[in-house]
Amino acid sequence: MNRKVDNSAMYDAVASLPDQIDEAIEAARQVEVVPNGEGLSSIVVLGSGASGVAGELVSGVVGGFLPLPVVVHKGFGLPSFVGPDTLVIALSFSGEAEETLQATEMATDAGARLVVCTTGGALARYAEGNDQCVIPVADDIIASRAALGALSVPPLIALERMGLYPGATGYLASALTHIEARRDRLVAGSSGARELAEALADTAPVIMGGGGPGRVAASRWKSQLNDNAKMPAFVSAFPEATHSEANSWMEASADRGAFSIVHLRHEDEHPKLWQRFDLHAEAVADNVSGVHSVVAQGEGRLAQFFDLALYGDFVSLHLADIRGVEASPLPVAEQIRGGVAS
Repeated sequence: MNRKVDNSAMYDAVASLPDQIDEAIEAARQVEVVPNGEGLSSIVVLGSGASGVAGELVSGVVGGFLPLPVVVHKGFGLPSFVGPDTLVIALSFSGEAEETLQATEMATDAGARLVVCTTGGALARYAEGNDQCVIPVADDIIASRAALGALSVPPLIALERMGLYPGATGYLASALTHIEARRDRLVAGSSGARELAEALADTAPVIMGGGGPGRVAASRWKSQLNDNAKMPAFVSAFPEATHSEANSWMEASADRGAFSIVHLRHEDEHPKLWQRFDLHAEAVADNVSGVHSVVAQGEGRLAQFFDLALYGDFVSLHLADIRGVEASPLPVAEQIRGGVAS
């Protein structure tokens, strides 16, 4: 716990989110050809790990504004409905995620229209070899989990160019202006992220969000706490968290010091969710280490999602420092991947 670590490289990468967004917009606009958007009936986004969170952004943050249903698929195989009238967006930072590569091959065989977003690897080689649309992702970022902007922006611009998400460039530009200012406050240490990290340090945080931006941001927080801070963390979504799960926080069943709760709030929540968050905090406060609330800043769903995600990234890195762990290595995940037979 007292071991000094240097996580500055990961801090720098996380702080580059505004630059990633700006560069990814331009990279996606430079691609010569994207699939035809006419006659589509569905969208499937492929991705695992950090790429899966970028896929959830397409579904949970902007999906409500798209004219087609969006399914995020994070495993092997492919939904059976995928065919020529399906747009498949394959996301993989390294281009080596075997489940994404297999699903992409199946999508091609099914005649789906394909957009691939990656730094390269086997996925890029396969897509290019089959004359599919490939949008390059910046390859100078330290880790996929620090590449949220680089991974999540290209699909939005591709959807805009296909006529499925009009105005995406403008929404992203507005978000970018806010995120630059938010990043500067986080770097300066004037946002309260360090104080929240200190409050969570000796607990297992349960991150809760409601509505698209809050739910997806909660998933992002959970994975960043797991990866960067190497600590157990869990995610739950409102309103479901106020049903059966709420009963687990009763005094007789909860270990008061073991868990903390973080509510992620944003202005696009359903009015009933605002009430449920308040009632939930009141009901469980005495039986957990603490109930903390982080309220998104910025205008619009994209700005508020990126705001919550960036704040959580900094909290996770402060926790890594407090716990004396290196943020970059992922030894257990790498051990498991290394033990999987090819």
